[in-house]
Amino acid sequence: MEPLSFETARASLSALGGSGRVRLDLEGTVARLVIDHPSARNAISPAMMIQLASAVEALEAWPGALLCIRGQGAKAFCAGSDLSAVRGALDRPDLAQAMLTFMGQVCARLRALPQLSVACVQGAAVGGGAELMTCADLRVIQSDARVQFVHARLGLSPGWGGAARLKDLLGYSQALAVLARARPLDLPQHPALWHSLASDAEAETETLLQELSALPAESVRGAKAALQSPQAERESFLKLWGGAAQRKALAKLSQGKGR
Repeated sequence: MEPLSFETARASLSALGGSGRVRLDLEGTVARLVIDHPSARNAISPAMMIQLASAVEALEAWPGALLCIRGQGAKAFCAGSDLSAVRGALDRPDLAQAMLTFMGQVCARLRALPQLSVACVQGAAVGGGAELMTCADLRVIQSDARVQFVHARLGLSPGWGGAARLKDLLGYSQALAVLARARPLDLPQHPALWHSLASDAEAETETLLQELSALPAESVRGAKAALQSPQAERESFLKLWGGAAQRKALAKLSQGKGR
């Protein structure tokens, strides 16, 4: 099958429609991306995939430093693709390829955003929802959340880039075991998957975001950029050196206010 362009894939998914929405709020110091489809455990319909792409495009141009990703309500982060919306496409490999192309690129761009992203994971994060969770830089996961790369039990394998991201987080052997067994994860056994395993993920996420918001936005973005490569680290340092954030911090030090 010939490769699809991103725009061709977008047009194919647009024709499928579906309910639910993706909301993006860029007010304040923290951008908030919400997967809003609680009647389907926040599963992502084709229409929501288009909205997610638009949200990512807006974030790529947004100058802020922090992004919170979450599902609507506390019962689910995201249950993957909305099967009720795509069931009619099971005999359409062209539509499967469109979703693969589109969501693969959208998730890659979400992962590559200049903002430091924090996923607040409550309830179910299964299938494509577990893949989406791995797009965030940090994950605050509620201790009773159900995180499951369920694909193998559905006769599938990951298709949104989640397998490669899971390997980066857990290593090859653990990632393969997680994908092949397709069981709900025993989260304490996989500490590389989370920044914090919390009794109240929402409160813990807000505390983390408040802490990060107190730092210069340029430095937070620079910290993420510096991890991309030695060259990016050098460029980030030189871009920030002598800037307003550094001068303000040094002024505080000279006034005896500490670090």
